[in-house]
Amino acid sequence: MASVALLLCCLSATANEGFWQTAQQTELATHLANNHANTKADIINKLTQLSLATAVKVNNCSGALVAKHGLVLTSNNCIADKIAQSAALSVEGLVANDNFAAIDANKELPLQGVKITIPQQVDDVTLVIKRQLDSQLTPQQRLIKLQQLTEPLLQQCELQTKLRCQLHTVDGGLQYKIVKSLEIQDVRLVYAPNAALAQLGQKADANAWPQYSADYVFLRGYVDLKGQTADFSLQNVPHQAESFLAFSTQGVSEHDDVLVAGFPMYSQRYQTAAAVSLQFEQLEPLQLQYHQQALGIIQKHTTSNSRLAETYQHQLYWLAKIITQEQKQLARFGHSSVIKNKLSQEAKLATWINGSLVRRQLYTQVVQRVTELNQQQYQQSRRDLTLENFNYVQLPSLAQQLYHYALLRQDQTSNSTALKQAKHELTQSMQHIAEHFDSRVDQSLALQFLAEYAKLPPEHRLADLDHYFALKDGFNVEIVRHKLEAIYRGSKLSDKAQREAWLTANVEQFVQSQDTLISFAVAMQKSHEKIQQQRQLLEAELAQAWPAYIEVWQAFNDANNLDFYADANGTLRLNVAQVKGYQPRDAVWYQPFSSAKGLIDNFGRTEAAPAVNKLMQQLQQTEYQSLPINFLTNADITSGHAGAVTLNWQGNIVGIVIDGACETVISDWHYDEQHSRAIHVDSRYILWQLQQDKAAKTLLTELSRAN
Repeated sequence: MASVALLLCCLSATANEGFWQTAQQTELATHLANNHANTKADIINKLTQLSLATAVKVNNCSGALVAKHGLVLTSNNCIADKIAQSAALSVEGLVANDNFAAIDANKELPLQGVKITIPQQVDDVTLVIKRQLDSQLTPQQRLIKLQQLTEPLLQQCELQTKLRCQLHTVDGGLQYKIVKSLEIQDVRLVYAPNAALAQLGQKADANAWPQYSADYVFLRGYVDLKGQTADFSLQNVPHQAESFLAFSTQGVSEHDDVLVAGFPMYSQRYQTAAAVSLQFEQLEPLQLQYHQQALGIIQKHTTSNSRLAETYQHQLYWLAKIITQEQKQLARFGHSSVIKNKLSQEAKLATWINGSLVRRQLYTQVVQRVTELNQQQYQQSRRDLTLENFNYVQLPSLAQQLYHYALLRQDQTSNSTALKQAKHELTQSMQHIAEHFDSRVDQSLALQFLAEYAKLPPEHRLADLDHYFALKDGFNVEIVRHKLEAIYRGSKLSDKAQREAWLTANVEQFVQSQDTLISFAVAMQKSHEKIQQQRQLLEAELAQAWPAYIEVWQAFNDANNLDFYADANGTLRLNVAQVKGYQPRDAVWYQPFSSAKGLIDNFGRTEAAPAVNKLMQQLQQTEYQSLPINFLTNADITSGHAGAVTLNWQGNIVGIVIDGACETVISDWHYDEQHSRAIHVDSRYILWQLQQDKAAKTLLTELSRAN
């Protein structure tokens, strides 16, 4: 089968909001094409083929199969760090100022830490699970029972199918679905534009418009001779795709309809106005404050010390990036109508509930219970946010990880997955400390953390921590500083050999240790266990209350003939959109396309990277001036959509999603028809770039065969 053609010519998008599940194909078709019953069955069939055969996940991003021999298109920036790490370990590596292009299979670059997940089938197991969840169980017992049911169910699935089986909850537990996927571990790089081109226009602000990004990459997935997943081996062969998508050479025009198929990871579209308000008016500003404090402390130590500046370069970069994103979210929230809209929706819901005695009896307590739990969650999150700030303090955090790992190894009930995950996280922490640690910086961060912790209300404080640092009667900076100095002085965890030795130590050795940081970790363990129990209890209560709350909204929507979509959960979702510009502020209108001419105008007069200069020389020719680079749509996207294919009504790729515009940064909670915009790389730009690169001739030939 050369390509999957979605015969969607008769559809007319009437609303762009929503993450439509593949199981909602009938509802989606009805939603979009009220009067085209003759084509409905065919449309549903093509959408099914798309969801099960061509759309793929690449780590936590999206992508699609684009040729028979396991060729995948996705976002460059999604795996840029993995490409750089893998290239550094390879013999040939990347050419500094050029694109990467494998002229044949032997030149493809094996990528570490990248996997391609190809969904094969989705089974609804709601009845199987709910039959065994006794309604008399407490919330905690119910959560434990669900975990007990899940593990054997998935083990049996994987044993029977030889596929990766994952359980996904829909609407917090209204439905349970097992997604069976081929998870390809042997992934190799086929083609990647130079990093300077992939990020062109994004350096100052990844969400700004216009952009001129070549944020795409071609990968190939390899399997063993039986077609099953396998670690990297020269004996592996390319995955044979039964279906794949072709590129459009015509692209799109303004107002054209498109379909986006991706794997959004997470959203909270049905969260209450009060909860969203607490998130953005209390928690997010506090998180921003903590990050700014950490950045300021590290900068203070590194400004006049080049060695320290190099040591903490990674942390400085990521803190600055996180702070920028948080500031954008808060600014966008301040200009958005999210709270106003939610309050309006909740008022309509309340009126509907109060309009019937039966509805009042069924739904009033459900809504009240979620409101109460949300308030509890806020109080808990306020405390946890302060405690999690301690993660920036490396040595005490490592001591706690080491002790936790020893406890897991001692616990006979610990499963192998939990042990493996804990070991992986420990290895990463130890490697990070080996490369990015200074005792003075660490102590300064710890001092700041304790100062913020001391501001918590008494009921949210930890008695062990208060006692350890004499905080019960207030925060005395000199006393706390002196205690921190003593703790760091009495520990040998700054020594690599000592750190590694603790990996195999048993619990008794930790308890008897004279190392001050290890002793601190042991002393804090009961407090951590208590906090974990509180978190689990609230999680269990919300897991029980939330599905009932969603059922209220579903009943309201049904009564008012409104469509309903589930929050994102990492499974394949479909969204119909239009190519469309927007007005970000007064007297400003953003056109939906960026072009080669705009790229030259913006970067031709500045000192650019060699790869960018080379690109501009190629674009100088008159016939290329109108070449579209990126374009905007009003697609409803959130985290996980990067790399999602964008299709025209013939089912051909016209672009891939790379990010959302500035107004989309709160898309987890809110979609705004007037301002929410997705940014896509135009298929015409991708094909043009490949045509200009002689080394990409093999790839172009493969894509041409697919077309």
